[in-house]
Amino acid sequence: MIKKLIKWFINYFSLMLLIQACSSTSTIQHIDTEAQSDSLNKAYGLLYYKEGIALLASKRYEESLASFKNAHPHVMNPRVFNAKDRAALYNAYGKAFFYLNQNDSAKHKFEYAVVLNPGYAEAYNNLGYLAFMKRNIARATELYKKALSVNPNYAIAKENLELLESFENGKVSWNAYGLFEKAQKIQNIEEQIRIYTRIIEEFPLYSDAYNNLAVALYQTGDVEKALTLLKQLILIDKNYAMAHNNLGYLYLELGFTSQAIEEFLIATSLKKDFTLAIMNLATAYFQNADYERAKTYVEKVLAIEPKHVEAWRVLKLCEEMITSENKSVLNKEMDNE
Repeated sequence: MIKKLIKWFINYFSLMLLIQACSSTSTIQHIDTEAQSDSLNKAYGLLYYKEGIALLASKRYEESLASFKNAHPHVMNPRVFNAKDRAALYNAYGKAFFYLNQNDSAKHKFEYAVVLNPGYAEAYNNLGYLAFMKRNIARATELYKKALSVNPNYAIAKENLELLESFENGKVSWNAYGLFEKAQKIQNIEEQIRIYTRIIEEFPLYSDAYNNLAVALYQTGDVEKALTLLKQLILIDKNYAMAHNNLGYLYLELGFTSQAIEEFLIATSLKKDFTLAIMNLATAYFQNADYERAKTYVEKVLAIEPKHVEAWRVLKLCEEMITSENKSVLNKEMDNE
């Protein structure tokens, strides 16, 4: 669980394009879809699309592109797939091209996705990211806001807008951002620490660099220094939800459950759909033997992410402990009688 959380912490603040998931492999095929039944077209379209998504998630971008090309003739059949389905395919196409560094092709696919589905928040966000990469802050801002007008709870677009604001108010420069991206991509933890340290020395208000430096130090076992950095970060930016969550996580690991709960509560108040912090809050209450409250927060996680495996596991544990406590109370009452 610790490794899972650390990985989440590190990846959280990078600008990223959403990737869905599934499984399989493929080579480009040419099929006369008009000669096939609608049920076959639907089956093949879904098969190749899901296959492409799985390959995309596995970073096998050339193969994922081939799968999307195989899906294309089937998904274009208007009797079987609608405009939103085609938009999803074009958005996936765009992501494959993006990760192959073919940004013009990616842009074309994302633009067609929003033509097909004007309410496609992710595609607007992806177009915003491409604009950001070209340093067109005004256009990127417009597209991120468009994504949020479609889906006001779209967390990635919110984070991307916050980053643009950091550029505009001088907290971040292109050089610092380039170093930040470099640090995220390298595997050497000591080199990461060196780069993040350099960034905050030059840009002491760069919150993401503070957060990632604290996580990197935690990974090396320097918990005290990580704790100090997170406390400093909260002084710099009291509304940084992830910093409160990470600080709470360290407090929980050190056995300071009350302080951990306090930080998790702040994190969840700052970001209502922050499932990581809500889950951590449930865990803290569970460790504090407050099973009813733990159950309440686990249920909040499941309301946001119904397929959250860990939440279902903890919910079952909460219910077992609550049942056990109720039986214990009942037995005591019977003994007293």
